[in-house]
Amino acid sequence: MKTNMRHITSSQIKADLFLKLFRMESSGLSLQQTLNMLKDENSTISPNINCLQSYISKGSTISVSGFKAKLFSTLDRDSIHAGETSGNLTKVYELLATHYANKARYDKQIRSKLNLPIAMLLLMIFIQPIPDLVLGVITSFEYLKQTVGTILQLLILIYIAMNSGLFLKKLGLGTALSHLQLSLPIISQWLITRQINNFFSYLGLLSASGVPLTQALTTAIDTINNDVLKTKFKPIIPSVNNGNSLAESLRLVPEIKDITVQQIVVGEQSGRLDQTIQHLSLLQHQAIVAQNEFIAAWIPRIIYGFIVVLIAYSILSTGNISSIQ
Repeated sequence: MKTNMRHITSSQIKADLFLKLFRMESSGLSLQQTLNMLKDENSTISPNINCLQSYISKGSTISVSGFKAKLFSTLDRDSIHAGETSGNLTKVYELLATHYANKARYDKQIRSKLNLPIAMLLLMIFIQPIPDLVLGVITSFEYLKQTVGTILQLLILIYIAMNSGLFLKKLGLGTALSHLQLSLPIISQWLITRQINNFFSYLGLLSASGVPLTQALTTAIDTINNDVLKTKFKPIIPSVNNGNSLAESLRLVPEIKDITVQQIVVGEQSGRLDQTIQHLSLLQHQAIVAQNEFIAAWIPRIIYGFIVVLIAYSILSTGNISSIQ
């Protein structure tokens, strides 16, 4: 059973999962009934749910069971554990359902904007060599090599680009890549802003779930992908453990804006730190949404530009061949 399991990372699947669990807690439906319903509705996660039920039957909590069954991330596990401890699982499930629903909406937005440019790119790849195929300049095998071969090359390049960070880390070059990311004009500031936004968003979610501050900070810092930037955040935890306030500890990170620290100061002085972090996380989420919309708008334009370059190259190449002949 476990050999068929995979880590569940789909935002939409997780949004549906936590929404069902939220409704279960709200209506009084038993956990086993809800899990059986989820298995019937989505066969993709059936092996994971079977594994989760197995762990629960042996006495494990749902937070630990879900994590071991590869249904929950570290963020999910810590939030749900806090809900189990405080007896407020309903709120935690609702927070997680909203969190993943927002991520799923962005993913869907990106995919919808990519459908047309990708279709145009594929059509261009398949149509461009047709005249040569009809005239007998190339064989059917060469046509497939040019079209399917080009698509495979593009897929390989995309895969390498998306996993370059992982590859470089395995080669021991992760730190060098992180330094490079932080030294690039414009891109570095965009990356820093996004990483800090993610940090506060996760910190707010964990705080709202009732996770202790030190544990919430540890999990939120772990969401920072850039190793160099993550290292700058790590002194926050020992500083808080030594009795310093969160605001004082955040000042150790030069990249965090003073206005953000001042808002934390006000929250601590008023005794409303949790609410202040949640408010900050909402503001940070809005900033992330704005960045996501910007990305969603520009990715198709980049693909269109790539298509134009390919067409221009094809025309120029054909012209050169004709002049030589």
